[in-house]
Amino acid sequence: MEFGGNDCGYNWRGISENPDKEHYSKSSITEFIEIYSYLIDEFKKIGKEPVLLSLPPIDSTKYFDYISKKLNTDNILKLMEGNKQFLTNWHERYI
Repeated sequence: MEFGGNDCGYNWRGISENPDKEHYSKSSITEFIEIYSYLIDEFKKIGKEPVLLSLPPIDSTKYFDYISKKLNTDNILKLMEGNKQFLTNWHERYI
């Protein structure tokens, strides 16, 4: 099972266009834990030992440049309180 990247992502275009609206990641950390715990338990019930993989750490600056290409970077930075390291810190919560 590979996890981490897509679960914690945001709708960057939506943030770029409407930064003052409340925005949420694709999966809350609670939902993420519940889903993966359920899947792990289901594999174990059928006698399988799940192997869990996560993505390597991201480079916040490079990832920011990627997600904000052709978008309003200032608006996206509002969500991050001006700190691109937000991306790495947020991603690590899902690892």
